[in-house]
Amino acid sequence: MANWLENLELATARLAALEAAELDRFKGVQVKSVKYEVGGVEYADPVSMQELSRAIFEARSIVNRLGGGVVSGGAITPTFGA
Repeated sequence: MANWLENLELATARLAALEAAELDRFKGVQVKSVKYEVGGVEYADPVSMQELSRAIFEARSIVNRLGGGVVSGGAITPTFGA
């Protein structure tokens, strides 16, 4: 079972990929999935345009619960130890 730090790294990487997909969406790009890598393992999660905002909110919540802080409405801003 993964420890909290591995879970945080995974959630943070997914959040970054989701936020990049959201920026692509604003540029008019069709987004069907997000891809990210953690510890040499590649992940790909399907995501529809309608699910994107919800997925970003959920990913931010997970990162915050695991101890990493994020600034809403923008790129990830780690606040470890703050």
